[in-house]
Amino acid sequence: MQNVALEPIDLLAALVLEDGRRWGDIAADFQWDDAEAIFSDDGPLWHFLTRSRGGSKTTDLAGVSLVWLATDAPPGSRGYVFAGSRDQAAILLDAAIRHA
Repeated sequence: MQNVALEPIDLLAALVLEDGRRWGDIAADFQWDDAEAIFSDDGPLWHFLTRSRGGSKTTDLAGVSLVWLATDAPPGSRGYVFAGSRDQAAILLDAAIRHA
């Protein structure tokens, strides 16, 4: 069996969402742009996403975080994701659990 290394953006695109569709099949251009910026080797290492309500901030960030941990994070790394409230943090954690 041959090992195939996926690029982080490819792995993100393959994540299955709660409704059974794959992220890459339904992501809008702005979602792709944000994900590509985050996984780019050029540019900042810190990212601040602002989107309107319903813009998939929480779900996308959960997926991006899991993909980063699986592909780019050095062994023993810690990644931090912040939410504006406990309720939003619980939603983020739930989204990550669904992706895992």
